[in-house]
Amino acid sequence: MEKYTANCKAHRKGMAPEEVAEYYTTWAENQQYDLLSKYGFISIDGVDPAEGMLKQCQTSQIYTNLYKEFVCDKPLPIAEGTYDCAVCSGGFGEGHIPCSGLQEMARIVKSGGLVIFVMRKEYMKDVEEYANKLEPMISRLEHEHTWELLERREVSNYSFNKDGVIFKLRIKRGGHAMNNAANGTERA
Repeated sequence: MEKYTANCKAHRKGMAPEEVAEYYTTWAENQQYDLLSKYGFISIDGVDPAEGMLKQCQTSQIYTNLYKEFVCDKPLPIAEGTYDCAVCSGGFGEGHIPCSGLQEMARIVKSGGLVIFVMRKEYMKDVEEYANKLEPMISRLEHEHTWELLERREVSNYSFNKDGVIFKLRIKRGGHAMNNAANGTERA
């Protein structure tokens, strides 16, 4: 229950993105993270606005590049079509990644690559930024041929006995992203 209460503090209604980043800086000092490299990823970059989260990433020594940035409508300092996939867990909540961040996630993934994110199901209706906006944006980007929705799956007990929703999307754009794959700049 203590961990759940601590996590809820990061999702207080009306939190500004800067407050969220500051919270996670403090929170990261007491957490442990899986080593993604055990799943075969050899080139992993990380993006987080919280200094403490990035320090935690540095100690794991599995990340190639770390970016202290918010994922939003502002372009990240990452070239279009750089990655094979973008994965986000825990990044969608009050004051976290806005709906506009989906377009930026799609931009940095190459054609044929994946964008996968998971979030608490309750945030789909309880967080104003996502209520009746997130899934319509996913659909709009699918109709604009940015990506194809491969899967939307609800999972029980995703986080702190709360259900979650996983979205798996395949990028459909061509051009520049295909050039990166030919040049061997594939990343996860």
